Amino acid sequence: MESLPPSLKLNRNYSLKSGRIIGQLFQDGATTKAFPLLMRTRWTPLPRPVAIQLTISVGKRKWPRAVDRNRIKRRIREAWRLEKMPWEAQILSAHQQLAVVLIFVGNEIPEVEDLRRNLRKAMKKWLTQVDPIHLPPSP
Repeated sequence: MESLPPSLKLNRNYSLKSGRIIGQLFQDGATTKAFPLLMRTRWTPLPRPVAIQLTISVGKRKWPRAVDRNRIKRRIREAWRLEKMPWEAQILSAHQQLAVVLIFVGNEIPEVEDLRRNLRKAMKKWLTQVDPIHLPPSP
């Protein structure tokens, strides 16, 4: 099996697991909506040497079956893996690190293509909120 180029991989370095950073994201992170996704972002130093770390949330109350929650998370991860390259390159060029939480708020299990479209829309909205020329200065 051929290995993917580094920019297409989504390994554990890209996974956000720090409770402190996740708490800060929910406390004062910027929110971008692109139904069925809600994206919270925050500029912050990350524990790994990557541009973006991601965590995904699917509500247990709305999706009580773990099988459904896991399927949705897998599809969101795949859409993210395919769509993250231009965003990651822009953040790397600014010498910044970004923490991202994707929250699924939909009522139906989505297809990967729909999620990709919604992620692109969320990223465009985010870029209009945070002008890339005015990214925060490097620490």
